[in-house]
Amino acid sequence: MNPIFLAACLSFAGAPASDEPLARYRLTPGRVLTWQSDNCLKFGKGEVKNEQRDSTRFTASVVRANPNGSVRVLICAECRYFGNSGGKPMEETTRTHIAYADLFPDGRFEPNTTTESREPVTAILPRLPKDENEARNGWKTRMDEIEVSSKALGSNWFEASSSGQSGGAALVPFTYKKTYSFDTTKGLVTLAEHRSTTSAVPNGESSGRTTLIGDTNLTPEALASLAADIERYVAAEQQYEAVSGSAWKSAPAIAKATLAKAGRDLESAGANIVRPELKKAIQEKMTKHESVSHLYVTQAENWAKRSGKSVPALKATDLQGKPIDLAELRGKVVVIDFWYRGCGWCIKAMPQVKQVAVDFAHQPVAVLGVSVDPTDQDALVVTQGLNLPYPTVRIRPELLEPFGIQGMPALLIIDKSGLVRDMHLGYSATLRESVAQIVNELLKEPAPDTKKLP
Repeated sequence: MNPIFLAACLSFAGAPASDEPLARYRLTPGRVLTWQSDNCLKFGKGEVKNEQRDSTRFTASVVRANPNGSVRVLICAECRYFGNSGGKPMEETTRTHIAYADLFPDGRFEPNTTTESREPVTAILPRLPKDENEARNGWKTRMDEIEVSSKALGSNWFEASSSGQSGGAALVPFTYKKTYSFDTTKGLVTLAEHRSTTSAVPNGESSGRTTLIGDTNLTPEALASLAADIERYVAAEQQYEAVSGSAWKSAPAIAKATLAKAGRDLESAGANIVRPELKKAIQEKMTKHESVSHLYVTQAENWAKRSGKSVPALKATDLQGKPIDLAELRGKVVVIDFWYRGCGWCIKAMPQVKQVAVDFAHQPVAVLGVSVDPTDQDALVVTQGLNLPYPTVRIRPELLEPFGIQGMPALLIIDKSGLVRDMHLGYSATLRESVAQIVNELLKEPAPDTKKLP
């Protein structure tokens, strides 16, 4: 995880005095809040000093109050990246990230496709204590497999700190500390400062400061317009992701037609949106639509060739030197996880794969990791760092083609007869549940006569 953005993935605790109420966000519909965040990563050996900087303007607009006590917040993060490498200026780049969240007063929110990185939300609206016990004693929070310890420094100052290995597994040693100033009258974090170190780059040291610079209210008319736009955007974003993400499991011709319609629907939604940043976000999706469609149609063709067919042969030695033959696992449901160390989303998904192995440890289910790392040591850093309870083999990347794997993370699920029955592509926050559902269905099928299996 980039140490500049590590701050956005962490939480904090606030411990009020016994006669003070719990720290809580006080967000009312129509309120528009703005933070300026500036961060710098310095690294290099000897006299060589490099800097990677980012300057981000976060704008959070409170759209509505929900019946469950949360509020819907629209967050726009306008980021600018620049710096120097080897004494020469780096090319400046920009990015706009749109996210929405139904946020509770203590900072909890249910993730959606716009908050998977959590960066836009937790950078400005981190977690608060859920009760007086946590406020008084602090607590530990896990975010992307990083454990964060939180404690109060005073009546309105809080600290979050962590150290260990970032990236989900034992990949990059780091230390991290961030302090927050919470204004109980405003119900907001008004200032946050962080410092961290990382071995992801030589002598990496990062620091940053995020400051509340704006607190205004929309007119009723402007709020109504924003609320209508965000509803259109959320509906369009959810529909597009749902349709495009599952199209590749259709017949190729159907996938192509489905994706074409999804593009037209997205374009139509964008035409009805007035808010500039939301319209821009839709346009960016449209720009990527052609390449996304090509990828999914190609994957649909791949899936059509392999679904219900025998899994390709795989004989290899695992990282502990034990021979593995996929054919010898016939009679079991097999889950194969394809990955490599440099794939951040692969590493992020692994705790869920590990949990699947634990969930089905006493049933006829086998989980197998397949790494395409260049060396055993690269793969071992991950498997040992996460303490994976299942074997992992390392193969050459060209051996992925018979399995139909074009990108990672990817999971194949094989039935007891050795037939490919399901595939999961990319990262999903609900991967464990989705895989468990398929595995449970396959376990109900009759056990094959292994003597008659090829």
